[in-house]
Amino acid sequence: MTLMTDPSTLDQALAAFHSTAPEFGGGLSNHGPMVVESLEHAGRSDSIYSWTTGYLSKLDPLPSAPAEAAASVTIEPALGGAEPDTWTRFFLDQIDRRGVDAVIDEWAARLLSGAVGAAGHGALRAAHAIRSLDVRSTDARVVEVAHGLGYWASRFHALPGRSGGGRLSFDRALAVMRPTPTAGWLISERVASIDPRSFGAGVSAAHLPSDPGAAFDEISDLALRVLATHQEATIAFVHAVTVPAALRHLSMRLDREGRRAAAEQAWWVLAALWTAYGRRDPLVGAAGCRETWDELLDRAIAGGDEHHIKLSAAVADESPRVDDALARFVVARVLGAV
Repeated sequence: MTLMTDPSTLDQALAAFHSTAPEFGGGLSNHGPMVVESLEHAGRSDSIYSWTTGYLSKLDPLPSAPAEAAASVTIEPALGGAEPDTWTRFFLDQIDRRGVDAVIDEWAARLLSGAVGAAGHGALRAAHAIRSLDVRSTDARVVEVAHGLGYWASRFHALPGRSGGGRLSFDRALAVMRPTPTAGWLISERVASIDPRSFGAGVSAAHLPSDPGAAFDEISDLALRVLATHQEATIAFVHAVTVPAALRHLSMRLDREGRRAAAEQAWWVLAALWTAYGRRDPLVGAAGCRETWDELLDRAIAGGDEHHIKLSAAVADESPRVDDALARFVVARVLGAV
């Protein structure tokens, strides 16, 4: 597909990505829709065309389906069971019947407890899609909501454990959990093998602030400090930052109880990644960086890495709620600037 450099570039990019599979390369998630939405959100729509044309070449085409398999799906598939395409067709049917807002309001809440599935990329893709729709309602953005929710539902994975009224701060609760020496190439494989007893004890030992916004703030700060000390597991802990940021935005669609549940899941995602990859204590104390957010985003776009772009845009959004100098330092370190 030829993309044009006009205000609807995001819509055209999304339409192009809708002809590609949600995964490629043996289980890697297709980051295209998330990155181009991040670029528009960050005011960098002029970079969507060049980035998209380069990234499309890495992806697998959407598998062609027999005519009978391409029909609408009207019966709810199994969470974590049916393939993404089946779930996407289910959500397209639901959106056609009920409207996109009603579908989002129901399913954003229902899918929360499986946010870690596919290393959080289902929740991420859905949250980016919803944010784009909040800016402008177009056919491509509505279809992307169906793709995002479909990927999330297909790769739904509920973590072991239960809500608890613990008293420990989040960083002290991490120390309760024993890292699990798991094998696996994909993040999702490592997370699926964590020790449920250690994980469950740790997540329930933490005190979740009653104000969801305050909880998200603390989780975001801790995730940045963990990322700062785990350069060998950068990709894993990038998601410990970006998934909570996405859940924060998505939680705006929910009532107070739902927002608190979203904050709790953000904590659980960070804790699961810590259990699978954590080897050192989080960064303690202050850190600084001379580069501005615009300069960091310039660097990320110039490098073209999908994780770098998403991280830079997400942390720039989070920076008013955390230590801004720390946030810029961590992003600069990931980008190789410090």
